[in-house]
Amino acid sequence: MAEDKTKDITADVVKDDSSDDDDAKTDTYTKEAYNAVVAESIKRKKKNEKLEADLKAIEDLKLTEAEKDKKKIKELEDALALERGSAKARDIDNMILTAASGKNFNDMDIVKMLAKKELESEEEVTKETVDKILNNIEKSKPYLIASGTTNPSSGNFAKTDKDPAKDADKLMSEFLHGK
Repeated sequence: MAEDKTKDITADVVKDDSSDDDDAKTDTYTKEAYNAVVAESIKRKKKNEKLEADLKAIEDLKLTEAEKDKKKIKELEDALALERGSAKARDIDNMILTAASGKNFNDMDIVKMLAKKELESEEEVTKETVDKILNNIEKSKPYLIASGTTNPSSGNFAKTDKDPAKDADKLMSEFLHGK
């Protein structure tokens, strides 16, 4: 029995000592059984590694999906903020043009620019604040107000003659007769 314990493990017979007693029963395995167990172990290890790799890939895919969703949410929030900003700017432009339309300003673009500059310091833009700012612009810059003597339809010079145009024969007749 002592001789069996000293045999090489790689020999034809492999032994497993299950207890520390010399009197304990020992199990013996053949090389083929040992090789079958090792092959099964290797096979299970490879299968386990493959399953772990698949699980990691699925977790990475889920993480990637979550990151994609977060990125898409961020893009949509930015687009919404941009749209809200442009809608607010359009509303302010409308309030300015509506309030300025009855004040007879020469150049509405300049008035709109001046009003926007003044409105930058305001926290909340309302119709009353726009009216107040336009009144201040009207008082401080009177040169922006159009005078009532000219009409935009009169072109560069206002028409003074209100008579209808005469034909060439009538004009020649008046010239010859001295009228």
